[in-house]
Amino acid sequence: MDSKVEREVGRDGSKMKKNNYLWWKYNKLDARKTQLLFNNIKNKLLDKFESALFKDENMKKIYVAGAISNPNSDKTLENIRNGIRYSLKLIRKGYLVNCPFLDYSMVLCSESKGDTLLLQKHSIEWLKQCNEMHILPGWEKSKGVKAELKIASLWGITVKMIKKNEHNSKI
Repeated sequence: MDSKVEREVGRDGSKMKKNNYLWWKYNKLDARKTQLLFNNIKNKLLDKFESALFKDENMKKIYVAGAISNPNSDKTLENIRNGIRYSLKLIRKGYLVNCPFLDYSMVLCSESKGDTLLLQKHSIEWLKQCNEMHILPGWEKSKGVKAELKIASLWGITVKMIKKNEHNSKI
């Protein structure tokens, strides 16, 4: 056997010379089939992704507000849990939801007061994009919710007060 001739193994296990026309044609067809298959899969995935993204451009966007912080850390965690549960309930109903209760984890990781203010500004920008604002029970002493209410009223956002039995019901 000539040592300069490279050999490849075909799909069926047979050895073929790389400079052999059949090897070239065989692998060229494989490359075309692979490319066609890849393009077909890519297009199907893109279609599914686009239909999921743009299925309903008028999907209702809801901002969930409520008291978060409390001097009692157990109450703070309960507030966060209730806000996340209510948000999940809305997501399962098909709404696009902004849940600022999830931002609290970023507040815990922040290194300065400036980070907290930045996150508050971030939440306000999300609120401006929403059609509705849902306010969970127990918000009356929250400075943040009071500020969000003012912004919602300035931007003409519908406000819905959630009753105690509504937000605690099973998801």
